[in-house]
Amino acid sequence: MGAGKRVRFAVLPAILALGDQVLLSGIHSRKPHAVPLPDGTQLSTSTSLNAKHFEDIDIVIVAVRTNAIWGVLNALNDIPRKKDISIVMDTPPLRLSDFVKMRTFSGFKSVIVGEDWFKLSPILLIKDLITRGAIGGALHQIKLDRMSYRYHGLVTLRSIAGTRWFRSIKATMAEDGKTSYSVVTGNGISCRAILPRDYTRGTLYVAGNRGWISNHVPDGDAGDGHLIGFPLEESGWYQPISLDGNMLPSDAVDQNVTSLPLEYLEDNTAINRLKIRGYARLVEDLMTDNVEYDIIDGLYDYFATAAVERLKRFCDLPVRNSQQSVLRIVLSLHQYERQTPECYL
Repeated sequence: MGAGKRVRFAVLPAILALGDQVLLSGIHSRKPHAVPLPDGTQLSTSTSLNAKHFEDIDIVIVAVRTNAIWGVLNALNDIPRKKDISIVMDTPPLRLSDFVKMRTFSGFKSVIVGEDWFKLSPILLIKDLITRGAIGGALHQIKLDRMSYRYHGLVTLRSIAGTRWFRSIKATMAEDGKTSYSVVTGNGISCRAILPRDYTRGTLYVAGNRGWISNHVPDGDAGDGHLIGFPLEESGWYQPISLDGNMLPSDAVDQNVTSLPLEYLEDNTAINRLKIRGYARLVEDLMTDNVEYDIIDGLYDYFATAAVERLKRFCDLPVRNSQQSVLRIVLSLHQYERQTPECYL
């Protein structure tokens, strides 16, 4: 649903990279468009929201303007077999006034947010190293220096930390005048996010009780560490991610991404290539009913971001031995009912 920049830049390339795993049934847009494909042909969009177009659809990706979201969702709610359809909200209705409309999501098989950040290859590698105890059994600190943007940064922090909520977030000024967020995750890990984003110079740093993981060697005596190589070179289509100087293997979808003609991509920056692969992982997970970031997660992170931007701080309280929080429970009061695959954009 939608044929704008987000679809052309990342969503459609990600679907194409999945190859035979999915069948692209069609693209809907408010006005007729001809969307280019890698082979030089074009796909004409549909402008009808008639339920018959969704008879054999398993996944609907909604990537429309904010003011069009509720009209699209109302139309999708009229589909008789909506309990069999999963929705990916790439542009979720993340405004405080939208909370009262949460029941619109009820009855679909699942509703997730099209958040690709926590599915980027470097983030997954860091989480795997933490799980394997590569930096010790206790995680002490996470720092995103010019490697985050608004709630996307919050998603990244709590994904690495392994929690779904924050105890506190405070906006301050860094030494060089940049905005800095001091964050404590639900499981008590101290984090820092420094803005604005600058992916060519930014640093991601994670410290445990026996070492660190980063894309730059930290200053001082930081102990043993693991150095990640980001594919940020612009000279070629694809630079495999590396760990301690060793290139890591790629999978079939990685190879499909690299097979897309570079000139086909409207945004061929390295970070967007990473996001294409990350988005493909979201759809892969959804095909196996693996939902990590649903609409409640999206609303939670937006609420926290809005509070910090307006009030300079945010706080939440633990419930159920710190596995839940007060705000998440409030948001979940309107939780949808959750219950392989053809895809409709």
